[in-house]
Amino acid sequence: NLYNGSSWTVNANILSIGNNGTGTLDIKGGSKVNASGASGAIYIGRYAGSSGVATVSGSDSLLSSTFDVNIGVAGSGTLEILNGAVAKSRKGIIASGANSEGHVTVSDPDSQWQLANGISIASGANSIGTLTIANGASVSAGGSVTTVGGGGISQTASITVTGNNSSLTTSGGS
Repeated sequence: NLYNGSSWTVNANILSIGNNGTGTLDIKGGSKVNASGASGAIYIGRYAGSSGVATVSGSDSLLSSTFDVNIGVAGSGTLEILNGAVAKSRKGIIASGANSEGHVTVSDPDSQWQLANGISIASGANSIGTLTIANGASVSAGGSVTTVGGGGISQTASITVTGNNSSLTTSGGS
């Protein structure tokens, strides 16, 4: 957990929250986590049976990745961006593996998820993926948003945008 303006730069290829078990990462009070290794990927709920939760909360709090943020790869993953916090990544991948579950909530004014490329939701067989944008938060993607694509049967994807000034914007591409 990082509080009160702390910072952590991860110079490894992967930052994993809930790799083979249960993991949590709390970034609050203007703290910052930057995954900047060769690939700089972030995994939340990476392997089957795992569970991960990453919460970024408060003004000036930041989670950034030079690569993709993967929420629910083969396990269960949750990413929360709240109370004016920001998350930045190349791509957002929600519920990508078989039997995975991924949930992203971006809520409250000035909370943002900024993606250089697109968002993929529920691409794995039997996967469940959700994206909720609420209470004046915003998600901006430099690519498209793809739901239920190519993984097989029983995929469930949902996108909810609710509340004044909440927004999801895309600019095409991948």
